[in-house]
Amino acid sequence: YGNKSQFRHVIIALTVAGDFASGLDPERCKVIELRKQPGNDFRLPFRIAAMLRDSEADVVHARGWSTMVEAALASRMARMKGAMYAFHGKTIDELGGVCLKRRVAQGVIVRLYDRVVTLNDRMRMDLARECCLDERKIQVVQNGIDIDLFRPRSDQQALRQRYGLPIDRFIIGNVARL
Repeated sequence: YGNKSQFRHVIIALTVAGDFASGLDPERCKVIELRKQPGNDFRLPFRIAAMLRDSEADVVHARGWSTMVEAALASRMARMKGAMYAFHGKTIDELGGVCLKRRVAQGVIVRLYDRVVTLNDRMRMDLARECCLDERKIQVVQNGIDIDLFRPRSDQQALRQRYGLPIDRFIIGNVARL
């Protein structure tokens, strides 16, 4: 959105960036790998804060529990202009609920963010309940789909034949990161 040349992105991967990073333009997006080992690293917020200051970042965006604590603390230490936490759902291990210690930590840490966003009303209700947070403090930014670009194709039967799919069946496709 807007003039892309006015924005510069810095991705700080707590572990490794993976294959995704190779597709990014290094002129517009710097990628830093911290190579954090499993478990807690109490130095991590200090390292992140130093990188935020060095990169002259204005806003930090954390997504998910795995970055929530470190990014909140680092953004405060680095005196960021803004910090945003995005809740994009739960992992399979979190679906049955999370322990009391984590719920308390989330409830405290989420309040350090200037903005909290999620993808839909159900996630907003879930996050508000888990963090004892007023739902009105959580903004919903729905994933959008361009229905002009992604619409049923006129050559469906030819595609089904090409891929050996039955013509008389309802088929659902799913693309996911497992």
